[in-house]
Amino acid sequence: MLGLGAICLAGLPIARAQSGTILLSELPPPPVAIAELLKQADIRFCYGWQEKPSSMTMPSGRRLDALTVYKMKYDFRTQNRLQRRGSRQQMVTTIRLGRTGLTCGHVVWFRDLPNRETFWTNWLVLHELDHVRISSDPRHEKQFRKRLSENAVLVQQSGGSVSTFNGQSQQSAKGRVEAVFREITTLVDIRYKELDRLTDHGLRALPKDTTLDAILNGSP
Repeated sequence: MLGLGAICLAGLPIARAQSGTILLSELPPPPVAIAELLKQADIRFCYGWQEKPSSMTMPSGRRLDALTVYKMKYDFRTQNRLQRRGSRQQMVTTIRLGRTGLTCGHVVWFRDLPNRETFWTNWLVLHELDHVRISSDPRHEKQFRKRLSENAVLVQQSGGSVSTFNGQSQQSAKGRVEAVFREITTLVDIRYKELDRLTDHGLRALPKDTTLDAILNGSP
């Protein structure tokens, strides 16, 4: 599942500058709070036209100066058990998250390469890192696990073969996991949009009466 948050400026000419990856080893040591985020989140920084993510359209003729694209994915397993209820058969399927669970990767793109010496105080960088904080919030995986545990057992009745049972149960389990997954990504998308609404895509600071934590808690 892909999602994005952006910074855009109006009426500026498009510059097709050099492109590349921004390596952490090329940057000054980040502040403690950002260093903790970098350990927690999977982030790739890049810049330039050739590195431009594919989903970059914005309304009202505004162009993007920075963009965060997140990609969430999940891994799950099923365990099937065939049981009889009188003359009928039931397939009981238990759903469990796999070893990697719910993961989230990020690409943070800049139209132009930010100054490396002031990278961690650059307003573009700080705004995009707020997007990363939203999508890498560990509460998403906790909620994903909780919702799955509430709906972890499927019981299906059929007169078909065991192989048919297995196929049906796998499809049903995948649908159930995907529904819970969409709940999580929809919430992240809402919070990305709320951050951009409150800051006009990073062009202004958050209002004094709100914080990023308020957005994460759903009460900006």
